[in-house]
Amino acid sequence: MAPRRGNTNALKHGLYAKKFRTEEVARLGKMDPADYKAEIALLRVKIVNILDELEAATIHAKRMDLYNTLFNAMGMLNTTARTQALISGDSGQHLTAIEEALRMYADRHDL
Repeated sequence: MAPRRGNTNALKHGLYAKKFRTEEVARLGKMDPADYKAEIALLRVKIVNILDELEAATIHAKRMDLYNTLFNAMGMLNTTARTQALISGDSGQHLTAIEEALRMYADRHDL
């Protein structure tokens, strides 16, 4: 049985509950659980940050860790955008998110 909309019990008592500040729990409780647009925007910003770190990394092991992180972030972006598209009924949004991520990568590397 799914919790009712706005239920923040998992944030108060769940595995990560101690990691959230009081104001974060309040903010999360106000968010629409069916809207992933903020998560998509956050992932895009984090992907750019990872690309910046990749450019600056000089140690091979560090670069491999960053590539792994980039791969995982791109997968999360794809999954989150697909979920948002399914919820909203707009599959074009999913494709736009993937195209935007690829464009960001290409722009950063002059491809």
